[in-house]
Amino acid sequence: LPDLEDGLRTDADDPTLLYTLAAAYALVEQPDRARTTLDALFRVDPAHAPGRTLARELARAADAARAPSTP
Repeated sequence: LPDLEDGLRTDADDPTLLYTLAAAYALVEQPDRARTTLDALFRVDPAHAPGRTLARELARAADAARAPSTP
């Protein structure tokens, strides 16, 4: 993660870097940081398909976490 974060300091508008960092945050269970990074990605590339897919997956996971558990 530190290398990806450093890369953003050099090129904050790189869609590939933004998506990769968002995916990495998601993998290490930092969904808030993943969503924030995806927001930055969508400002640069609103139609970024893999980013949109990741955003839907994060939303589904958040919904599942909020859903009441069944016995």
